[in-house]
Amino acid sequence: MLNSYSHKVYNWNDDLYNNDVVRTCVDAIARSFAKMEPQHRLKGVQKKSQLNYLLSFRPNPFMSAYDFWYKVISALYMKNNTYIYPQRDSLGNVVALYPVLYSSAELQEDAAGNMYLSFAFSGGQRVTVPIDDVVVLRRHYYDSDFFGSGNHKPLYPVVNLLYVINQGLVSAVKTIGRIVGIIKATGMLQEEDRLAKKQQFEQDFLSASEGGGVVVTDGSFDYTNLNIVTYLADLYWVNKKWEFGILTGIC
Repeated sequence: MLNSYSHKVYNWNDDLYNNDVVRTCVDAIARSFAKMEPQHRLKGVQKKSQLNYLLSFRPNPFMSAYDFWYKVISALYMKNNTYIYPQRDSLGNVVALYPVLYSSAELQEDAAGNMYLSFAFSGGQRVTVPIDDVVVLRRHYYDSDFFGSGNHKPLYPVVNLLYVINQGLVSAVKTIGRIVGIIKATGMLQEEDRLAKKQQFEQDFLSASEGGGVVVTDGSFDYTNLNIVTYLADLYWVNKKWEFGILTGIC
């Protein structure tokens, strides 16, 4: 491998999948693809073979074709590298297809130049198989001779910023129910006098029965309204802008 600075790829994207925008986008793509009906064809003619049955109906004892392709495409869009392991019988015939959900995948080479993929799994197990025995699917295939570039570096900062914006929206919504304005007394007041002015202002101008929308004050205090609604609107549109950025990055 001439250009690979790393012979290993890690799955860093589980935290990205917990974002609602990322999951919705990947789900839409995976559902659409899973509805397709792949076929085994030879010279343009569909074959009534075991492989055709595996591709179209039941790839393995645990999955329908829909579940299998949904999982494969979801993994492809989240990791940009995904693999399918064909299980064979003693005669070499493919009897099942399994998606490989790995924690890391490492490309290895023996002294004879044969290539292998070594998979590590979340439970601590490790499996090494000849690369010819694995179906390789990849996206953003650019800076590595074998692996597709991951999503973590370009998408994680955007997802993290979106999380901060969402937290700001939650905080602002909570604030609306507690603080709507600030009363500033022009002189020095005792604690009980300050509380009395606050209660009197709320009773006169902020109660449900006072719906005129006009506040009249004298020179003893100033009232400043906190325009939380405008703040929420600004946050909402910033949030939508970054959501669009995530959708563009995934799709």
